[in-house]
Amino acid sequence: MSDDCERLIRDLFAAYLANDRQRVAEALSDDFRFTSPFDDDLDKATYFERCWGDTGWIARHDIERIFVRGEEAFVTYLCLATDGRSFRNTSFPAAAALGPVGPGAS
Repeated sequence: MSDDCERLIRDLFAAYLANDRQRVAEALSDDFRFTSPFDDDLDKATYFERCWGDTGWIARHDIERIFVRGEEAFVTYLCLATDGRSFRNTSFPAAAALGPVGPGAS
């Protein structure tokens, strides 16, 4: 399960970088919830309405670590912008919110 979850997280970051909203939407479960310092407990539809934008400003994501334990995961990454700015973030995606993982998952 942890290898599948790590692969799914890496695939999700690649989809964000490619600005592939459809692939991101398919990777997130219907009961996905999103919370940040700016948004609290958004459902999937509201997340895409408020938070999805053009990712063309992102040059790359450097995933520094992924830690998976059971149904939970932490991912720490460095985001490098095309203008040279950067920020580091740690996300805590629940594996269940990332949709199906494991053998037979699409």
